[in-house]
Amino acid sequence: MKTKRSNFVIIFLSILIMSIIGCSEKDNLIGPEIPTNESVKIVLKVNGASFAANDTIFVLPNVVVELSASNAGPGKLTGWTWYFPDTHTNTSGPNVSHTYTLATGSVTEIAVTAYDSLGQGHSVHNPVKIIGEFNPVANLWVESANKVGDKFQIVWGAKKSSYLVNEKGGWAYIGDPTGSWTVAMPTDPIDTNYTITNGVLTPAGTAFGGYIKVTMYLPADTLYSMGIGKLRNGNASDMVWGAFPGEFTTSSNPTLIKFRVLDDGQVVPITTPAPPPTMPGVAGDEYVRSDVDGGNLLIYVNTDSQGVNPFVRITNNSNTLMPAQASTPLTDFPGWSMYIIPLADLPGEKLVAMHYGNNISIPNVYNTNEPKSKYWNVGILKFQIVILALPKTSGQGFVKFSMIPI
Repeated sequence: MKTKRSNFVIIFLSILIMSIIGCSEKDNLIGPEIPTNESVKIVLKVNGASFAANDTIFVLPNVVVELSASNAGPGKLTGWTWYFPDTHTNTSGPNVSHTYTLATGSVTEIAVTAYDSLGQGHSVHNPVKIIGEFNPVANLWVESANKVGDKFQIVWGAKKSSYLVNEKGGWAYIGDPTGSWTVAMPTDPIDTNYTITNGVLTPAGTAFGGYIKVTMYLPADTLYSMGIGKLRNGNASDMVWGAFPGEFTTSSNPTLIKFRVLDDGQVVPITTPAPPPTMPGVAGDEYVRSDVDGGNLLIYVNTDSQGVNPFVRITNNSNTLMPAQASTPLTDFPGWSMYIIPLADLPGEKLVAMHYGNNISIPNVYNTNEPKSKYWNVGILKFQIVILALPKTSGQGFVKFSMIPI
């Protein structure tokens, strides 16, 4: 009798456990779905203007800024929390306000976090720049410049020249940024109808927009020049130039835009003096650099304080290391030395494979920094020299020089 009662209890418990498991599985099946990344797209609004993640927000100092956040995706977010680094304060809710008291020109950040139904946090961060005044009347300005790979994504805002508004043809730019003054780069039609909202380029929709957006990807360089205008019938030789009086042009030629991109991504007018170089040459890294001078290649090597009698060893066409050659120390750049070789003497397609060392009396002992260079390749430094001669509107040649790891 005791055995039968035990069996009954065991059977009852088994049925109960199976029922609980079954209910749990059913609840999971009909419960809320786990939001995916695609279901979350936080959008900020600043005084009514929308900003995506990482967009720079421009605000005036000592003025109340109205902020709101929402999810443009299908997921539901709650528990909105804002963080303001300028005052080290937190504020809760989807709609908040904040006053920036930082000095004009200061850059700070805004961060907002919300949570999905599973308690997972989703955040966006936007840089905030304090400006003296909203001045959308500028004819040409740099909207943003961000590092993308080994180049900078530069976004220009340009005011449509009044005489071009009714000119037939598509907007385009042409010049050094494209590699030639004979190849025009058309502007995407969706970027040709913008207005200004709170100092930021904003699509005008169906209304008329007096501005265009021009996006290009450029490496840091000493000089660029370009023109923006409209192509008649898509013909680069029949371009009607826009005039952009201001800091990037001269009063004698407001259609020729001249600028340089600094190593930190700043875009400055060509009239701005170039900062003094911290390393020799125009290309390379902190260990090996180079430049061209007429028909010669100038190779610069950094031995730091170890270089007593620095030298370089370069391979020939047979891939054999040639005898060590002394490099000349540079007084303007302590630790650096220079070696000159005619371009015609370089093997192959201007290929360079080399070592460098501290003391020419020990030609088989090389500098310990060699493997740290981006040009280090299986036991030796290797790179290719690329030289492009680009035309200019003045008719004078302009050389672009590259040093490519191989």
